Amino acid sequence: MPIDRNILKSSFKRENFPEWICPSCKKGVLKENPETFHVYPTAKSTQDIERYGFDPDWVEENYCVVLTCNNKDCRENVVISGKGGSEEEYYIDETEEPTTRDVEKFRPIYAIPPLNIFAIPFQTPKEVTNEIIASFNLFWADQSASVNHVRRCLEEILTERGIRKYSKKNGKRISLSLHDRIIEYGKTKKDTSDKLLALKWLGNAASHPEKFTLDDVIDAYEILELVLDNIYVKREQEIERKVKIVNKTKKPIKR
Repeated sequence: MPIDRNILKSSFKRENFPEWICPSCKKGVLKENPETFHVYPTAKSTQDIERYGFDPDWVEENYCVVLTCNNKDCRENVVISGKGGSEEEYYIDETEEPTTRDVEKFRPIYAIPPLNIFAIPFQTPKEVTNEIIASFNLFWADQSASVNHVRRCLEEILTERGIRKYSKKNGKRISLSLHDRIIEYGKTKKDTSDKLLALKWLGNAASHPEKFTLDDVIDAYEILELVLDNIYVKREQEIERKVKIVNKTKKPIKR
């Protein structure tokens, strides 16, 4: 299933909170428990309204809600917390004229356990998976830090692929940069190394967090999702193909 950019970037009404895939069983859908939805106005919002009177623009809220997996064999509970407030919404009134109204909407910032922004192939090594989940955990809260974990993920992928971390010069061991390791990997896997290089550039850009956006993180995730598929899923498919050939011929594969 492709990454839904609109859902990831949107805020939501209380009655139509998104139904994400459960991060634990990867099968069930997370359903909202309405009785667990708690909203708390911020101190500044309360003070401004008491002092100057109500204005939708001054409404600022913190909220938390529990979403429960509908898979009866899982029933994981995921706690979502974030910010709420008043947003202007366009609609067609009873006279069929376009108009606006202020509605209460919420956006997530943290989820425990972290939501899976995309499905991580089960063949992915643990060290790589851990960095991806750490990135997911910071997706809404800190886009720069989120992509830094994607960058660390690249290092883990290259290590797992057997790309060396060090070289020797004048008898001394020298650390290879991420860029150099990607170039080394590209000698045999050019298409995949090009994708890794693009992720590295996005990681570099994340050092300027004031300019880094959710769209930039989603771009990184879309590229990373393809990288994982190319390396780990297709690799397993290729091995399965070899198994079938050997079993059919009952001898080594002819090359």
